[in-house]
Amino acid sequence: MINKLNPHQVSVNSFDITLAILCGGQASRMLGINKPLWPITHNGTQRAMVDHIIAAANIDRVLISANQSLSQYAQRGSVITDAELGLNGAGPLMGVLAGLRYAQTPWLLICPGDTPFLEFGWHQGLVESIGRAPHVDAAVIHDGVRRQPLHALLRVQLESSLTDYLGRGERSALGWLDTLHTADISVNAPGQFRSVNRFDDLL
Repeated sequence: MINKLNPHQVSVNSFDITLAILCGGQASRMLGINKPLWPITHNGTQRAMVDHIIAAANIDRVLISANQSLSQYAQRGSVITDAELGLNGAGPLMGVLAGLRYAQTPWLLICPGDTPFLEFGWHQGLVESIGRAPHVDAAVIHDGVRRQPLHALLRVQLESSLTDYLGRGERSALGWLDTLHTADISVNAPGQFRSVNRFDDLL
């Protein structure tokens, strides 16, 4: 029996995706340490948070939005700073804009650099949802309570949309997603998306 491809579906694979890790925060609640480079043990392996994130996504093309420790991040992927974008004070959306602007693939997977507890292949639900509904602009994780706006799969054509949004002085990632055709993707293990915001979160 021959399985015919549904004309309303698309195929998205890892070669179509760039992973953008958002590492530009100030970590003010953790004495200003560079959180994504802080070593943490997860699933029996100790390594920097950013390395746990890279391993969990298993995507070859990695772009890192960062403003310090640039040489260390450059060992892991291409590095873009806020200064290169010419726009300040936009928070994590600066990293999203960097990814949309510099990715060489049709899709951008975004992830904060302080979420090291992600399960391997955590983004597959996002990929599959795009395959079923190719007309959507973005697919975002929903943990059962709210959207996790910085765990999302985005079309790179959204650069102009985000540039316009930031140009109006807007800074909310949730607000920007509300302006798009966004699909919410539920997950069975929402705890994996928790951020490390305090030293107690490392325990």
